[in-house]
Amino acid sequence: MKKIAFLLGGMLFCLPAVAVELVVSNFSVDPYRFYFGLHVTDLHTEDVAFNLYTSSVCAILPPSHERFRFTFNPDGGLITENPEVTTVGTPALDRWADGPTDHLSLVEHDFLNWSINGSIPRGSQPFQPGDRLCMRIDVPGTVFGYSGLPIETAPEASIHLKKSSTTRIVTQTGQVVPYSYRIENTGSVFIYDVSLTDDNVDDTPICEFNGNDVLEPEGQSGSVVFCTAEHTVTQEEIDAEEGVSNMASVSGDGLDPVTTHLTIPGALFISSFENPPNTITVLDIAGSGSDIAIGADGKPVIAYADSMANDLKVAKCLDVACTAAIVSLVHGSENALGGAISIAIGGDSYPVISYLDYTDGTLLVAKCNDEACRDGDETISVVDDGNVGSDSSITIGLDGLPVISYRDRVNGKLKVAHCNDAACSGEDEVISTLNDAAASTGLNTSIAIGDDGYPVISYQEAPTPFSGALKVAKCNDASCAGGDETITTLDTTGAAFFESTSLEIGADGNPVIAYPDTAAKAITIAKCNDPACAGGDETFQALDFSTSYMRLSLVLAPDGNPIVSYMGSLKVAKCNDDACTGEDESIAIVDSEAQARSSSIAIGADGLPVISYSDGITGALKVIHCGNVECK
Repeated sequence: MKKIAFLLGGMLFCLPAVAVELVVSNFSVDPYRFYFGLHVTDLHTEDVAFNLYTSSVCAILPPSHERFRFTFNPDGGLITENPEVTTVGTPALDRWADGPTDHLSLVEHDFLNWSINGSIPRGSQPFQPGDRLCMRIDVPGTVFGYSGLPIETAPEASIHLKKSSTTRIVTQTGQVVPYSYRIENTGSVFIYDVSLTDDNVDDTPICEFNGNDVLEPEGQSGSVVFCTAEHTVTQEEIDAEEGVSNMASVSGDGLDPVTTHLTIPGALFISSFENPPNTITVLDIAGSGSDIAIGADGKPVIAYADSMANDLKVAKCLDVACTAAIVSLVHGSENALGGAISIAIGGDSYPVISYLDYTDGTLLVAKCNDEACRDGDETISVVDDGNVGSDSSITIGLDGLPVISYRDRVNGKLKVAHCNDAACSGEDEVISTLNDAAASTGLNTSIAIGDDGYPVISYQEAPTPFSGALKVAKCNDASCAGGDETITTLDTTGAAFFESTSLEIGADGNPVIAYPDTAAKAITIAKCNDPACAGGDETFQALDFSTSYMRLSLVLAPDGNPIVSYMGSLKVAKCNDDACTGEDESIAIVDSEAQARSSSIAIGADGLPVISYSDGITGALKVIHCGNVECK
């Protein structure tokens, strides 16, 4: 006679031959959702009837105590009555009837790996936590086997979608705009049938799933998937002068769709004259160490240090050319604030700024509560301390949270902080020291997010007072954790301090880096041939041999080619190709009367460069808005 071994939730009934195991079970009262898996072995040629019902006690009960029963259609595997359940597994499930009762018949299979997911309509059954989900296994010629698990609250499913593009401005018909998507399972259950759509792309987005459109629970290797798509700019979009707008939507089995919008502005070219002049505006009589970004409204926003009071300030421009601005005190302190300032625009469209407290040696982050950082109620957070935080650079990851590269001055190392919230508050940020063995490294960092969603950082090493090297760190995860990042040395021709680096991700997904070669007294562009700048086959090009002290800043023009602002008299170099080769780049002097310091460049909503810088002669914070893309 066949006997049954039944293992469930720590309860064991040992009768040899058939082995049945209920491996996962939980149940939610609202919205009445349950998940479990069933493993059956050694069935041979016997019929096994599988019944599922609930009661307050798992015991041998008459049918009148059963709350519900599965009912399958004749061709197997599908439920035709309440509860609504889907089955996954092999072999298919067949139905046989014994009077008015339907059963599951598993015939002539040595092994079954089968799972059920389902939900019960709201209000259909009076189940409560503490009741039990019970199972009965019927084997001909044997007694019934019962067991069960307590009903619990089921883990909730949730999903997050982030969409981004390396294109900042659309300028012409036929321009190809690349999009990157990051889909993450932020819940604790599997999400099946994940699907991504976008209402304004050339083809269906391509996603790199580990499995068949399935996301594993949060924290597992398959919980995140990256997708890509492209959009070709149409003449209608150019004529409308509203840029390119897209709505992406991701859905999964049992989940409401999650959507996100992205609008890339069109260039607002001034039509009243062909070649308007450059416009220079003084925003503050005392400003240094500035960094510029373009707000969600297309107008510049500038973070800088008040060089007299040692305070952190923000100037929010009132127009695209920044001829006027709202100036706000963000952080005033008795300490010396504002070193290594870097600004980005957070996912809420408000600025977030990394900077250094020179007095305490701490890395600080200021998260603004509005687009102009008004009213002095910004969130100020200490991210890391212990003589750290110099040479910081901030960007926003695909999860919408800040990522900061900076230098640990005590240990001479490069560090990365990946924030767990938009303001980097809570003192629980993920902080990683990168695996660069050099004795003195991590100077003059510049960070960007690669197409894979992971940071890439340019920085410098100064092992002796007379030597220096340009390096790139390509991270393998969003936090640069694990000590397994790819570290590449690109150039060793510099003196002890290159003085700055500036990195952007090109249209091909590979980094382009501007840095000064102080030995040659030249601006140099390094164009990488892969996302990690590895392989030793990068392209290097010198642009200007006329300057020895060169704090610089790099941005990509609407055509994808580099533009660099640098010092002493403020200059701009505009490249004619993505690697600045050919020795035909445009060099313009845009402020001959200033000894410019700490320049920072961005592309405004009109597709033209806008540069913030401090005048070393007067100490003033200035902004120049270029009349054309070459600033000539």
